[in-house]
Order: sequence, then structure tokens, then C-alpha cells
Amino acid sequence: MYDILKEIIDKRQIENVYPQKRTVPVLKPKNNLVIMEIKKSSPSKGKIKNFNILEQTNLYIENGVNCISVLTEKNFFGGSLNDLIKIKNKYPNILVLRKDFLTSKKDIEISYNVGADIILLITSLFIKEKNGLKKMKELKDYAEKLGMTCLIEIHSKKELNFALKLEPKLLGINSRDLNTFKIKKELPFELKKYIKKIKVIYESGINNYLDSFSIGVFGFNGILCGTSVIENKKRIPEIIKGFNDGKNNQNKFYKYMFNKIYLKKELVVKVCGLTNLKDTEFVIKKGANIVGFIMAKSLRQVNYEFLKNTALKIKNNMRALVITKEYLDQAIKAYNENLIDVVQVHGEFNENKLKKIKIPYYKAVNLKDKLQIKKSIFTLYDAFSENTYGGTGKTLSNELIKAIKEKESFLAIAGGINEKNIQKILKYTPNMIDLSSGLEKVPGKKDKEKVEKFFYEVKKWKK
Repeated sequence: MYDILKEIIDKRQIENVYPQKRTVPVLKPKNNLVIMEIKKSSPSKGKIKNFNILEQTNLYIENGVNCISVLTEKNFFGGSLNDLIKIKNKYPNILVLRKDFLTSKKDIEISYNVGADIILLITSLFIKEKNGLKKMKELKDYAEKLGMTCLIEIHSKKELNFALKLEPKLLGINSRDLNTFKIKKELPFELKKYIKKIKVIYESGINNYLDSFSIGVFGFNGILCGTSVIENKKRIPEIIKGFNDGKNNQNKFYKYMFNKIYLKKELVVKVCGLTNLKDTEFVIKKGANIVGFIMAKSLRQVNYEFLKNTALKIKNNMRALVITKEYLDQAIKAYNENLIDVVQVHGEFNENKLKKIKIPYYKAVNLKDKLQIKKSIFTLYDAFSENTYGGTGKTLSNELIKAIKEKESFLAIAGGINEKNIQKILKYTPNMIDLSSGLEKVPGKKDKEKVEKFFYEVKKWKK
């Protein structure tokens, strides 16, 4: 296999012209890090685009970036120490990360003198060496003695185990394979589960709001973006907003949903209108991911006492409470008492109240025409009915389903879905389907035969 790291190291030369003494104070990272990059080319993309490095840096800072990563490797990334010096001299109060293939104490000393606050140490460069751990620790200790912070970069579980022996303060998990250049977005999420009490940065493959939202939801302490934001400046505020929104929505529901529909690309099935424990346990056994209880006025309405007697017995599935604004306070109480995981809201309601107390929720829209479709993190679209919210057996038109898929982040739909039409619905590859009346004998009572046939059709489609 082609070893790009070996070629980079073999061709790498230390620049001879650089300051012999640091002229700016060393800054320490304090909060979550939003790192965006200055690089002119890469092995995977070639030359990216012509741009003014100071103008690009200013654009980053204006949008809320608090750390600038500067590629200083010349042969493959088109960088230089002079790029870092220019940026640090112009913006002495912004954190600067030197991103290069550093392997010696001379590299560390130069990084300090040119003004770097953080340096990148790539585990892949040391893990195969006989005394690699000792050498890497010496470089880390030397950098920290000079006051700099080390970002220890890993790409695998093996590298993580190696890096943890260094007792790092800052770990970067790169989703890009340095040999194939392919992105594996799920890798940092998988590795983060093994990391405790260390700040973790998600590196590479961050292209849009949903990418950064998911990173924030799963509790990463920072993001590092390169090519995507250099190629398209409109992505800068979008990605930053996504990360911040995700950090503000670190809850069980969003972690569950993003793991299922964003990372694993799995279909989520919600069965709603449940009114008894027996039906609830049966649909869970057959494959329901989310069970829904309706507190709003409905033929399937349940009361708070029912929730207390039923919801706590559900351990591994998401529990949704369907409400209108009149029941908002009861929904808040139910969430605080761990009876539900998310609120599904129909009609007008006090959205700020839910945001302020950080209760996970999503809107359900009775869809009449395309103009109602607004891009969101997650919205459920149901077939329109004049007098009631859902449970009517009406279905969304093909035209509206296509419009949702085109405009929305995820395709989450409800309305008249049953065992007979599910294959037709699945052709649109929805992310979530929500059904109630389609699985009933009478309102509020599920039909076991319909439930079994429905989940049989879903499993057949998955295969």
C-alpha cells in the first residue's frame, strides 16, 4: 500500500529562515475549540484555491472561530512557517495550531519561536518506531515545558491505546485515513466511547450543519475543518452554528436518533397512539424504536397516571409524548420525572419555553402544501386533516413526500401508513416513519396480525 506519511517525511525539510525568539505570549485553550484551517493544497485534492491567508483568517474570526490551524508543510500542502508568522503577528490574541509532521525537538523549538500555541503530534508517525512512545512523550513534554499545548492525533483504536499512555490533555480523532484519504465519519464517534476526562476534537469530513450538529450532540469538545470551508465560505457560519446547536442538545433522544439515522443509516419506526402496556410491549418486541403516547385530545388520549404506570417499564426504547400547547406543562413534568424522552408538538406552542429548559422536542406538521416545508434539524410531516392532528388514516401524496425529501434534513413522515402500503413508502428511503391507525382494530387498540405483517414487510425491505 502507498505510504503517504513516509513520502511526506522523506521529502520534508526544515525551513532555515524563522525567528530565533518568540515575540507573542503563549495562549492556552479554555473552552470548546472551533478550529478552521489555512492550507493551500492537499494530497487528496491537489491545489484547493487561491486565497489571501489574512483575509481568510479574518473571515474565520468574524464568524466565531477561536483557533486557526496553519499547515506549514511545503511539498504536499503548499504551506510555510511564514504563513503562521503572518497570521500570529496580525492576530496575536487568537489561538494558532501548527499543523505539520513534527518529529524532533528542533520542530518543537521552531513551533514555539514562530508563535504556535498548539502543535499537532501525529501518533501514526511514532507508533511503528521501536522507541516511538518514549520519543513522542519527550516531544510532548518539551512542548508543554515551553507552554504550548499538544493536540495528539489518532486514527484507530490501536493508536488510541498508544496515545492514552501519554496522558494527553487534548486528543484529535481524524476521520480521514491518511493512506487512502477516505473519510469514515463514524470512526471518531466509535473511539470517543473509550475516552474519559480528556478533551476530544473531531477532525476532517465536516461539510455541513448536520455533520457539526451530530458532533456537538455527542459531546465532542471541538471541531477541526479544512478543505470544505476554504472551498465554500458559506459553510463557515453553518458549521459553527451546527456545532453550537448540537452542544445545546446533548440529550438521550438526539443521540439515539443521530446514531440511528445519521451514522448507521437505519430506518426508525415510531408506533403511536398506544393506550395500554400490552400493546406497547408487543410493538417493541416486533421492532418499534419509538413508542408514542398521546396526551392531546384524541380517541387515543392517555392521562398522566397512565404514563406513570407504563413509561417507567420501558427501558431501551424512546418514549414520545404527543401534545398540543394546552398540555405543555404536563409534558415538562413528565420529562423531569423520566417518563418520556421527547415531546412531539402539534400546532402553535411556546417554543422558547422548551428551548430554555432544554427539553428535547420536535414539531409535527399537518402538511397541506409545499410552502409549509421548512428545513430543520428534525420535523415530522403528517397528512393534512381539517379537524384533527393525525390518526385519520389519510396519506401524504407522492408529490409532497418528494418535496420533503428534497428540502428537509431528514425524511420523517406519518399518515395512513400500514402493512399494505409500506413497501411503496419505503421506496422513498425515509429516515423515520410514524404510524398509528394503520395498525389498529379500533382506535387505541393495536391489531397483532397487522403489527406482525407490517414489521415483516419492514424486515424484508431491510434485507
